[in-house]
Amino acid sequence: MPPKKRRKKKAKEKPPKPSFLQLRSTKWLAAAVITLAISIGVGVLGAVTSGDDADGGSVPPTATAPAEG
Repeated sequence: MPPKKRRKKKAKEKPPKPSFLQLRSTKWLAAAVITLAISIGVGVLGAVTSGDDADGGSVPPTATAPAEG
C-alpha cells in the first residue's frame, strides 16, 4: 500500500494594510476641524464687537477730586 500524500495547508492571505485615514478616525478628525472653525469664528466675532473700546468708553469715569460747593 503506497503512503498517503499529505495536503499542504493553504497559507492565509494577510489582509490589506489599512490606509492612513482608516487608521485615524475620520469622525474625530471632522469634529476637531469643526471645533477649531467655531473657536476661530467666536474669537473673530469677539474682536470685532469689542475692538473700539481702547479708551474704556463703556465704563463711566469716576471723580478723582471731591466736588467743591
